[in-house]
Amino acid sequence: MLWDRTNRPLWLRCSVGVLVAIIAAAIRWQFLEILELRATFLTFYPAVAVAALYGGLGAGLLATFVSAALADYFWIEPVGQFGITNSADLISMAVFLASGALISYLAEAAYRAQAQAHKAEEQSKLAAEREKAAVDLQQSESKYRELVQNANSVIIRWKRDGTLTFFNEYAQKFFGYSAEEVIGKSVNILVPEQSTGGDLTGLLQDIVNHPERYVNNINENILRDGSRVWMAWTNKPIFDQEGQVVEILAVASDITERKRAEALLQLQAELLYLSYDAIIVWQLEGRIETWNKGAEELYGYSKEEAVGQVTHDLLKTIHPEPWPQLEGKLRERKSWEGELKHSTREGREVIVSARHQLVRGADGVERVLETNRDITERKRAEEEVRRNRQWLEITLSSIGDAVIATDASGRVTFLNPIAAQMTGWRLEEALRQPIQSVFQIINEKTRKPAENIVEHVLLEGNIVNLANHTALITRDGREIPIEDSAAPIRDKEGGVSGVVLVFHDVTEKRRAREALRESEERLRLFIGHAPASLAMFDRSMRYLSASRRWLTEHGLEQTDLTGLSHYEVFPEIPEYWKEVHRRGLTGEVVRVDADRFDRADGSVLWLRWEVWPWHDGAGDVGGIVIFSEDITEFKKQEEELRRLNRILRALSNTNQAAIHAEDVSDFLDAVCRIIVEDCGHPMVWIGFAEDDENRTVKPVAQAGFEEGYLETIKITWSDTELGRGPTGTAIRTGTPDVCRNMLTETRMRPWREHAIKRGYASSAALPLKTDGHTSGVLTIYSKDPDSFPGDEVKLLAELADDLAYGITVLRLRLAHQQSEKKLRESQARLDLALRSASMGTWHWDITENRRYFDDQACYLLGIDPTMFTGAAEDFFKVLHPDDRETVMKALARTLERDVPYETEYRVAWPDGGFHYIASRGKLVRDDEGLPVKLNGLIWDISERRHMEEELRKSRDDLELRVRERTAELSATVARLELVNAELQEFAFVASHDLQEPLRKIQTFCDMAKKRCAPVLDNTSQEYLDRVINSASRMRQLLSDLLQFSRVAAKQEPFETIDLVKIVREAADVFEKTVKNTGALVDIESMPTIEADESQMLRLFQNLIGNALKFRSNGIPNVKVYGKLVGRGLCEILIEDNGIGFDPKFAELIFKPFQRLHNRNEYEGTGMGLAICRKIIERHGGSIRAESEPGKGSTFIIRLPVKQDRWEGI
Repeated sequence: MLWDRTNRPLWLRCSVGVLVAIIAAAIRWQFLEILELRATFLTFYPAVAVAALYGGLGAGLLATFVSAALADYFWIEPVGQFGITNSADLISMAVFLASGALISYLAEAAYRAQAQAHKAEEQSKLAAEREKAAVDLQQSESKYRELVQNANSVIIRWKRDGTLTFFNEYAQKFFGYSAEEVIGKSVNILVPEQSTGGDLTGLLQDIVNHPERYVNNINENILRDGSRVWMAWTNKPIFDQEGQVVEILAVASDITERKRAEALLQLQAELLYLSYDAIIVWQLEGRIETWNKGAEELYGYSKEEAVGQVTHDLLKTIHPEPWPQLEGKLRERKSWEGELKHSTREGREVIVSARHQLVRGADGVERVLETNRDITERKRAEEEVRRNRQWLEITLSSIGDAVIATDASGRVTFLNPIAAQMTGWRLEEALRQPIQSVFQIINEKTRKPAENIVEHVLLEGNIVNLANHTALITRDGREIPIEDSAAPIRDKEGGVSGVVLVFHDVTEKRRAREALRESEERLRLFIGHAPASLAMFDRSMRYLSASRRWLTEHGLEQTDLTGLSHYEVFPEIPEYWKEVHRRGLTGEVVRVDADRFDRADGSVLWLRWEVWPWHDGAGDVGGIVIFSEDITEFKKQEEELRRLNRILRALSNTNQAAIHAEDVSDFLDAVCRIIVEDCGHPMVWIGFAEDDENRTVKPVAQAGFEEGYLETIKITWSDTELGRGPTGTAIRTGTPDVCRNMLTETRMRPWREHAIKRGYASSAALPLKTDGHTSGVLTIYSKDPDSFPGDEVKLLAELADDLAYGITVLRLRLAHQQSEKKLRESQARLDLALRSASMGTWHWDITENRRYFDDQACYLLGIDPTMFTGAAEDFFKVLHPDDRETVMKALARTLERDVPYETEYRVAWPDGGFHYIASRGKLVRDDEGLPVKLNGLIWDISERRHMEEELRKSRDDLELRVRERTAELSATVARLELVNAELQEFAFVASHDLQEPLRKIQTFCDMAKKRCAPVLDNTSQEYLDRVINSASRMRQLLSDLLQFSRVAAKQEPFETIDLVKIVREAADVFEKTVKNTGALVDIESMPTIEADESQMLRLFQNLIGNALKFRSNGIPNVKVYGKLVGRGLCEILIEDNGIGFDPKFAELIFKPFQRLHNRNEYEGTGMGLAICRKIIERHGGSIRAESEPGKGSTFIIRLPVKQDRWEGI
């Protein structure tokens, strides 16, 4: 507190006085501008007060004088030096000094008054505490006396002469004397003269004379009734001022029992030496002190050999834990029990049951009393018993049946957990109970107690089984149907020492049997009414059930197949199908997506089928279920579609070959090769119709398997036997002609042998027509009969028309190239002529504006040299009016830009004709850089112009024919689009019709799974799950096929769309995946284009979905951005850091159903990227992929910014 300055030294108080004065001066200085030299001591009064309160009178006075000095120097005239010249200032100084002294005195007086008051208060408190201490002392003494009186120890006090002066209540009770009886008498009445410990007559006098020897003493005492007790005394002498013992205060405790125990302990020590157990006493550091006879016999070391040795080293002790840890436990608990391994003198290992007791002797040394009992043989026996018991308990507890064992009297000796659970009896409750109490059984039908099979076994000594329909009555009254058997337990002599009873609950077995029967019935009903083609067979392939569709598809509507053999109904079944059935009966699931079945009636069916085993109640294969679907029409349509696609591809490749061909012969060879490779036909040849006498057909190109066939046949296009084949007929009639079967058509007789030898079965001949005239034929051979249906013939006819058109165009092109060649040769000759002075020279004098022509130039211009004056009007007069401006512009360009003069113009000759003139010139400047002259040459180019005009007319004619052919191609494209639309419609209908039975199969399977789940085993559950999963995958596959077929169909019209918006919408679909994986989808700027918005959304959903699905272990990172490239094109890139793929698969991944990963690794049907390419192609763009394994992938898309073509292509 501020007033308490007890601990403040003088120097500190004075320093504070000076410091507050300086602080006050500093504060006063801050107000100098405001106060100037007025109120000089305004800030010093508080400083003096603070100093006086903190440091007392001296500090206050010091602060006063320092403040006065500072005020005099800084604020009293004369400022800046000490001294007062003004009386007013002198009075003010005096008042301040007096006030400071007064403040200091008052502060000191207040402090002293407060200190005196505080001292008085402290004295008052001290007096109160002393008074309280006296009261407490009295109370403590009273409590002490009471404590001494009531203590549970003998407390007495006797004088130097032995007279008793105090005898507490416990002493009265213990010795049997009252205080009045013993106070004033000699203490010797409590001490016998003789004791088992010696003579006690001089004991009391010794205690008085030598109290330090008997501070703690043990001696025998005598009670009032004459009985003797041993007591432990603590003697405290009480001295007078001279140091003489005047009294003895003695406190004693009864130790009679302890003395008896010590005697007994001594006896026991003697007996312990003779103990059969090894008893060893050793100091805690390990040195042996005691080694009894049992230790000698156990370890083989004599006492003399063992004492002084370190016990752990001598016996090679193996502790159950490190000795420092065991020693810590021993010190903490004072004892330890456990098993140790020791080595005897002979090196034999023994196992002992050891007990360590830590005791501290009278000498203060800690010793360990170790008792060891050899349990080596017992441990071995226990281990053997433990292993046997553990094996038996594990075996009996692990089996699924209940087991009860009895003794020879029929009382329970064992229950395993299953038996305890079924009977309701715990093992400890059932032990020694009669078997009839624990195992109560009745006949389920008669409700009478069943035969006691335990008694039966005990009497007969044979194994006995329970009768049927037996039920166990549990402890709580429940009935459990059981099956069981009882067998005798025989002793070593072969006698029956008990019975083991084994039984199990057959409730679930009965339920399963009934459920299996119901399930089989439901399965038969399901198969019989299923909308799919299904049949169920037993292991002998006899019909159990067949669906209506099975009967319909196989023409068996009126036949009851139940019990009939499948092979009797269909004797034409091939052997490999029978092998498939046998594989199914072994438990294997077999499926084929398309299989050819040749019926006995000659018809051909295409089937998609699956064979699934079904299992009976025992889990064995009970037979198979065959699912089949007639896909004959689908296969026909598929084959037709493939055939048409092959022809369309050949048609496209033929047009490409026409574009790139340099020679007619090469072009024809290429077309033949294209048809063989793309359409799959074995041989194709092209022949030209000759106008010779025999009207022969001359082969000019061929491809495929021919082997001299064209050399052996003689074909004509005349109306004779050799001309009535497909080739000759097509040339004569100008229409396609088809031989559907070379074996049956009579007109093929001249060529049949050679054709059949080479494997040809049918052929088609397509005329090659130009301007309505048939000039040749394209003949195609097939290895199958009837291989050229009407649609294919139409497309092949179009291919032949394209071939004929290509031949014509190629010939025109070659003619055009020949014309150009001639033109170049003419130009070369012209150049040679010009170089041989066939050119005229001229120059124009710019300063005089006059032209000069030599004779050759005048001749070329049609000017009479004698009449030419050189004036500009003479020159322009011969120019064609339309060319005068051209010449003037050429001259102006040369003068303005200093470029060579080059122009062509027409001149009028005197004969009235016009000649084409080419003129070239070079400008000449003077020293000042001004143009002064233009020198040049002219030559006649009329012949070249005429040739160019002929070439232009030829080109126009060619362009006209190209436009006509383009119109024909457009019509063909329209027809192809119609065919494609029909195929797409077929794909849609086929997909829809296929999904309907799949949906029903999945529904019925789900119902079967839910209703039959309790009774179906795991294998049956797995088979149902496989059917459901297969149906789901099939539906997804059909959905993707439907999407694929719809892409090319006309969707939404093209419109301007924002690609950034579309990509963000596509990425939002995967919001959950992005959140779960922490993926980053970076969408940057992209151009606006014309496209189908819905298809663009589907495109980016597929690509972003793939990037997130095929991710690596890190955080997925997907980046989508785009830019304009070239004219009217944009490029969009989708980059990811996923698993990537081998670049060799960059094209394969865009094909339908192509997968690079197993379905177990990544889900999908393999249609996503095929749909993407289809969408891109519809928009007139392209897509490709770049990737490396483990380095992510980049998909690069190019699309037109504007769609300047037909929608829907």
